[in-house]
Amino acid sequence: MVLVDHQIKAAIQNEVLRIEPFIEDNLNPNSLDLTLGRGFRFQKGYEKVAIDPYSERDVTTGWVETDNNTIIKPGQLILGYSAEWVSLPKTICAELNGKSSLARLGLQIHQTGGWIDCGFEGHIVFEFGNLGLRPIKLIPGMTIGQIVFHETEEAEKGYGEKPGSKYQGQEGPVGSRYYLNR
Repeated sequence: MVLVDHQIKAAIQNEVLRIEPFIEDNLNPNSLDLTLGRGFRFQKGYEKVAIDPYSERDVTTGWVETDNNTIIKPGQLILGYSAEWVSLPKTICAELNGKSSLARLGLQIHQTGGWIDCGFEGHIVFEFGNLGLRPIKLIPGMTIGQIVFHETEEAEKGYGEKPGSKYQGQEGPVGSRYYLNR
């Protein structure tokens, strides 16, 4: 079951669901808008060689961080994160969706990482891609995406309780940790 506005608000007020800061004006009928945090990671000065996802060196090399407004060029990948800290109980999972108005400019806010397991806690990382022909400005504080909450049966183990949950408690624009799968 997808939670609606008054259910989302009640879950936050009753501390079942933690969203900090919670901006009531960002509440929609079936979702909550997330705002863009201050901080981005993007690739710069990398060699055109294949990335071995199992190599920590390959995965982490060539990334630059900035906390200013940034511009995403066509075809570029930039990581950003939500200003909100999200903490889900073992009875609520969520999905991340883009804002239609920004998608119409060519902005994707996630490539495939749009599912958030119950028990997750941390900032939501955005995997920005620009499919358009013109650069797009990313401005901290802007509403950037929406999170949809789904009520579910209680999980035996929440995301953070499962061994190998490498993104639990993530802060800022955390990059890939796929190399930890070895």
